[in-house]
Amino acid sequence: MFKKNDTVRITQNLYADPGDRTFVGQTGTVVTPTADGVTIAGLDGPDSTQTYKFFNDEVEKA
Repeated sequence: MFKKNDTVRITQNLYADPGDRTFVGQTGTVVTPTADGVTIAGLDGPDSTQTYKFFNDEVEKA
C-alpha cells in the first residue's frame, strides 16, 4: 500500500492512551513499509529521525 519515502498524513491514532500525543493531522515520511503498517519519521520536525509505527488504517497518502 505505501512505499518508502511516501509522504503520509496521520488520520487517526487508534492506540493512543488518553492524554498522549496522537499525531492526528501531521504528515511524515515512510521509512519502513510493512504488510500491516508503516514506520514514519519527520513527525517531530522536518529533520527528525525519530520514528513512530502506525497501522495502514491510521494513515493516508498526503
